[in-house]
Amino acid sequence: DFIAKLKENIETVWMQIRELNEALRGRSFGRDSYQFEIQPRSEYKNYYDMITDPMLMDTGGWNLTSDSFNRKYQKEIDSLFQMLVRDDQASAEKAKEYEKNIQKYTDYRTYLRFDLLVKNDQGETQRLSRMLLKKSGGETQLPFYIAMLASFSQTCRLHTQKDDTIHLIVLDEAFSKMDS
Repeated sequence: DFIAKLKENIETVWMQIRELNEALRGRSFGRDSYQFEIQPRSEYKNYYDMITDPMLMDTGGWNLTSDSFNRKYQKEIDSLFQMLVRDDQASAEKAKEYEKNIQKYTDYRTYLRFDLLVKNDQGETQRLSRMLLKKSGGETQLPFYIAMLASFSQTCRLHTQKDDTIHLIVLDEAFSKMDS
């Protein structure tokens, strides 16, 4: 059940990222344009592949208990459930470890890596994750506002609706780290 829920959450976040990128498509902010990127985390790729395998929810009769799925992912299933299934005789320290593992491995974000790509007018692309600690506060602040505004746009469906209502976002000290 929790694997099916993880699969649903991962599919939902992929859809949301596509919608955010649609809100950003064709728009530039100064000399830059932005795009969100989502990828499976390499260190959890085997689990990600298992969770997102079409065989898991195929209506043709495959499910978590099917022999084919179990054979294909036996190692991942055993490893994952070993970390999540708590032994009743476990010490308090081991019980805390199980709880941490449950929090970690039942969260879809564990299996995904998110980034914001910044493309300048010369076509050069930088990843926000790589430039975050190398640039000034103002240079890294703008991408966060772009991400936030794209989220508001996607939430309000501003890129798909034609309405004449006012949309207001209030940001306290929004540009405090930016120069002119």
